[in-house]
Amino acid sequence: MEPTQEDLARDLAERLAGDFGAELPDEVESLLAASHAPRLPEHYDVATAVAVAALVVSAAQLYLQWSERRARRRDAAVDPAGEGLREYLERELPRLDRASDEARKRVVDETVQRDETVQRTEEPGTDD
Repeated sequence: MEPTQEDLARDLAERLAGDFGAELPDEVESLLAASHAPRLPEHYDVATAVAVAALVVSAAQLYLQWSERRARRRDAAVDPAGEGLREYLERELPRLDRASDEARKRVVDETVQRDETVQRTEEPGTDD
């Protein structure tokens, strides 16, 4: 079963919680569910946490779009080389005033790392 945007956003939030606070997964859930205002660790303000959560959700959506493009190129017997996931995310992921360039870079890094992990487990003969 293919992961949904929500699944990917949750996975990325878990991966990034160590950098942006243990509440990041809850922030992403709140954003996904459009529910109540988030609670934050003391060292982050509301706007920053919401901006990072928005980056995580955007990265998940972009990852799915990029994965679909990659699958179509494979199915069409077209060389799948070209723009990689990192380049695609760096070009398409929005720059938000309240999320630092470092936060944006971490979201990109974790998304790429997740893709590399998925690709290794999907390789024929891989027993993970």
